[in-house]
Amino acid sequence: FQDDSIYFTTAKALADGQGYKLVSFPGSPPETKYPIAYSWLLSFVWKLNPNFPDNLRLAIHLTEFFGCWSLIAGFFLLRSLSDIGESAALCLTAVCALQPVFLRTSGLVMSDLPFMACMLTVLALCVSANSTRSSPWMYVLIGTLAGLSVGIRTVGVALVAGICCAFILRKAFRPALIIAAAASFAMLLVMSPTLFHRVAPLSLGASGEPGWDQVAAYYTSYAKFQWGMGVPSFGALLHLVLLNLFVLVSSPGPILVGTFGKIGAYAAMVLSFPMWVGLLRQSRHSEWKLVTFTMLFYGCVILVWPYPQPERFLLPFIPVLLSGLWCEIRRIGALVIKRLRPGTPIGERISASVPACFLFCIFGMAAWNSVVRDPRARRVAADSQAAALEERKEAYRWIRDHTSPGDRVAAWKDVVLYLYTGRQSLRPIATLPQAFYAEDLKSEKDDLAHICDAPRHVGVRYWMTTTDDFNLEPHPDRFAARMAEVGRVLPIVFRSSGGNVQIHDASCLNDQERPACRAIGQILFPK
Repeated sequence: FQDDSIYFTTAKALADGQGYKLVSFPGSPPETKYPIAYSWLLSFVWKLNPNFPDNLRLAIHLTEFFGCWSLIAGFFLLRSLSDIGESAALCLTAVCALQPVFLRTSGLVMSDLPFMACMLTVLALCVSANSTRSSPWMYVLIGTLAGLSVGIRTVGVALVAGICCAFILRKAFRPALIIAAAASFAMLLVMSPTLFHRVAPLSLGASGEPGWDQVAAYYTSYAKFQWGMGVPSFGALLHLVLLNLFVLVSSPGPILVGTFGKIGAYAAMVLSFPMWVGLLRQSRHSEWKLVTFTMLFYGCVILVWPYPQPERFLLPFIPVLLSGLWCEIRRIGALVIKRLRPGTPIGERISASVPACFLFCIFGMAAWNSVVRDPRARRVAADSQAAALEERKEAYRWIRDHTSPGDRVAAWKDVVLYLYTGRQSLRPIATLPQAFYAEDLKSEKDDLAHICDAPRHVGVRYWMTTTDDFNLEPHPDRFAARMAEVGRVLPIVFRSSGGNVQIHDASCLNDQERPACRAIGQILFPK
């Protein structure tokens, strides 16, 4: 993900006293995309150790701290929910700790685990306040933490809305009002750096260069890029909502089990059903309503999110989903045992054996994935990324040694390039979301046709490419083909030892009057 490098770069800017700015981007615009709280925490990493990349280890330790916090908060939340109990809560927390998505996220410099820790803590405190007579200061604490969660991830507004609605339905109007007031104050405090600026943010839509407008919106405005540009019609919105609804409903099982081919994926999806049913059954209890209302508002946000990423979005609720599965499996297990008793008709025994065998296989797959398969895959991926990084470091050294501090570079891993070289950079194009959620090939083709707009707009001098640039794009082959067209006409000034990283002279982007540049203009800027 690109998010981690942006968090770390804005943290560096805060630590250096430059303010909350995207200093890696040409012009150093104000950071208006991500809330400030997590970058502010990371700024202390830079103050303790300003040497990159050595300080990455400390940043990952911070993520691990929030991972441990999440597990502790999750345990206390589950323990306080009816029909769970302390032993079951401990077992479910252990399962969560071994869950591959949780472990992978624990090694990233991302806001997911800090948000998860904050959200589970708020829910645990709410359940505690729900079951005992609490002082107003408890509700102030709950509201403040809920508001701070918005400063970590904007989707935290779902947490504030969920717990307030749950208290209102219980006719606990005073606690709801205190929580809302405390949360509003905290939100205003943590969101003000992204809402009010001394320097004007980038202007969008006035350049006449679609590629630049998309890139600028991608870096500075979630609303403008994700929905203003990425959802062009009501039909597209309806398609997006239906797709996300299917992803949301079917994903918990595969997240827990992993995917073992197409058949294994469909089998894992079936496991999602008892998770949701278990949560619905338990929602009749008042303390569970705090959780389910939060999930309801959270789900409403996910439904209109243009990039379906179930692993990241459902990560904070993994302990809750596991608890719903536990309650439903316990109910199903009692029915299965009853039908397998001696003297039961053979038909009932067979009907009970089928779900028992299915669940046994599914849980076996989940255990294998958590203990053997995914750790092995993580080691292979780590080795591959380490090898790729060594070649990129060769390119970074060349950039430091052969370019001036004012030179700008186009690169898909642009923020990482800035951290290693100090040269401002940007990604060449930001693909509009409809290429992902609607398989809109025409939109993607138009985006690729404007791949040189943004580099030209900011006066890029060099263009760095690697063979793994497009791994996260919707159709990597189409991106690679377009980049190959551009790369063939821009002179190569550096090639890594393994040939996987190249740096091109991109001066022709801004000097179309030269005869050599005029000849390749139609390739760089097709009409």
